[in-house]
Amino acid sequence: MVKYIIKRVLLGILTLFVLIAITFAMTKVMPGSPLQSKNISGDVLKKMEATYGLDKPPVEQFIIYCKNLLHGDMGTSYKKVGKSVNEIIAQTMMPTLQLGIVTFVLVLVVGVSSGILMARAKSNAVKGVWLSALTFGVSVPNFIVALLLLIIFGVELKMFPVLGLTTPMHYVLPAIARDCIRSQQLPDRHRIVMKKLLSRIT
Repeated sequence: MVKYIIKRVLLGILTLFVLIAITFAMTKVMPGSPLQSKNISGDVLKKMEATYGLDKPPVEQFIIYCKNLLHGDMGTSYKKVGKSVNEIIAQTMMPTLQLGIVTFVLVLVVGVSSGILMARAKSNAVKGVWLSALTFGVSVPNFIVALLLLIIFGVELKMFPVLGLTTPMHYVLPAIARDCIRSQQLPDRHRIVMKKLLSRIT
């Protein structure tokens, strides 16, 4: 078991390193400079590239980048002057975590309850309605569901706010949109487990 865990951890580190290398290489293959703009002259561009270390050879840039990553430093943003990438990520991390927790709870509630209902339902009509709803949830992309929810419940019915994440009500529509596919995949698995348990009991 310990060997398996170590093997998986090492494989994960190797995969992460390969992804970092590929992403870094793709940024260097692209033409132009990330700092290039119509309003910036050639001399100013060179000074800015020297400030960000972009004037160094690509291999040296990659080594510096990896060293900084090991220390938890993701560098300075090219777009937001004076702000580090760490600060930008920190600003959006808490709303993302909160939305993830709400979505996780919603997936469990909807998925498990749907699985139990489908396992105990004897009517083919009830099963057909649930299967149709599950198929719809899986087949429709999340962004379409999100737009429909915003238009119907946010704009037309005005039941939920459509901007910001300042109150619990702001998380309802985004969580439902994210939950759409995940909660549709769980009931079928739970239904099979519940059928096995019910068959043993009866």
